[in-house]
Amino acid sequence: MSSQAQQNGHYSQYMYNKYQFNPAFGGMQRSLSVNSFYRSQWNQLTENPSQLGINAHMPLYLIKGSVGINLETENIGAERNTSVLLGYNYVMPTNIGTFSAGLSLGLLQKRLDGSILRTPTGEYETTVNHNDLLLSNNQASGISPNWRLGIYFLNNNFEAGISVNNLPSSRINVDPYNISLQTNFTFFGEMKIYLENMDAYVKPSILILANSESIQTAITTNLEYGNVFGGLGVRGYDNNSIEGIIFIMGMQIDKHYKLSYSYDYGLSSLQNVNDGSHEFTINYNLQKLIGIGLPPKIIYNTRNL
Repeated sequence: MSSQAQQNGHYSQYMYNKYQFNPAFGGMQRSLSVNSFYRSQWNQLTENPSQLGINAHMPLYLIKGSVGINLETENIGAERNTSVLLGYNYVMPTNIGTFSAGLSLGLLQKRLDGSILRTPTGEYETTVNHNDLLLSNNQASGISPNWRLGIYFLNNNFEAGISVNNLPSSRINVDPYNISLQTNFTFFGEMKIYLENMDAYVKPSILILANSESIQTAITTNLEYGNVFGGLGVRGYDNNSIEGIIFIMGMQIDKHYKLSYSYDYGLSSLQNVNDGSHEFTINYNLQKLIGIGLPPKIIYNTRNL
């Protein structure tokens, strides 16, 4: 017996958290950048999906690239996924823009708490007994290698990247279940349009998630004016994939910190049993060059003493 389900989490603020899904974005912000994020999807739905994570990346000009780390945990009902990825990407400047190719390697742990599950014929007063031979009554976990490849392009007005996870696909054993981690692809693109009469920027962007079975999209347009920004978007593209409207707002608090919040208003049939999705992102940027090498040796000249 087999079943299929979504494996990747969806994020509304993907344009502010690019390293989370593409290791080739490392170092593109030209300093140490740390992103922390939290998402509660379909809030108030029992055992609703939630994601919590932090990632950091910084350029190292001595090795012509960047290094980074990605930590993320996701709760989906009785299932919990925890991943750790370490990455490196090679950066190549050209006359038309900057190209980058990156790789992240790490581990993925899946944990299933069978005691949370409930069945119509189960017994739960004193012990946990599902009365179902296919369901476990206990906790089980498994670990599998995890990897991600990506390429990225960036110039003053446009940026885009493609990444792929689990190529080739792998399996993870969570006794008594065998879970196949399917290969999936992510495409991101964003334009930067300057509005001279408003002294502001408009940034339309698109995120496409795909595997061999399905495609999901998110299209968003953000407006940046001074230290504040906000935007409007939609997740989905047809009657079977329309999921919600995305509202984004945020501000640059100071030189280093940027805070943003988004709310998803549901458009699918699930809107009757939840009050939307909430997502918070905090970005810290050191705003200082790192890894440019040691300063030259000081040579004292007696003529200037």
